[in-house]
Amino acid sequence: MTDIVNPSRSRVADSFLTAGAIAYAANVTDGFIIPSSESPTDLVTDEGLTTGNLNEFSESSSSSSLDVDIDGGEAIVFGSYLARDTVTTVTLQSSTNDQVVYLGWNIDNPDTAIVGLDGDFPSNAKRIELYSYDTDGSGVTN
Repeated sequence: MTDIVNPSRSRVADSFLTAGAIAYAANVTDGFIIPSSESPTDLVTDEGLTTGNLNEFSESSSSSSLDVDIDGGEAIVFGSYLARDTVTTVTLQSSTNDQVVYLGWNIDNPDTAIVGLDGDFPSNAKRIELYSYDTDGSGVTN
């Protein structure tokens, strides 16, 4: 698995990524997913991520399982670019509504993209909502 967060202490932002920071500063949005049609960006290629695994953080879930799989992808989250090139499995609680899976990054740890539930993030992590799920005793209902 490879994670990228840019800018970080070890990487200077390029112009594409700086545009994301400008959009955030202008209060355009908290973040957005980079569409597969515009992916991979140059940074993905430069950093050696597996480009075939960048699928807009699409999800797959089942009514017979509490595990949901979130594909890799690229995004701008609170002005920073991030990418992940592997599938992340998130386990939901049974019989619970409105379980939100987020995408974000840990500002204290360079190149740490996070896909998970609220408890998977440190208190200072920046994140955006990806999906919200309802479950029954055996799997995803909505």
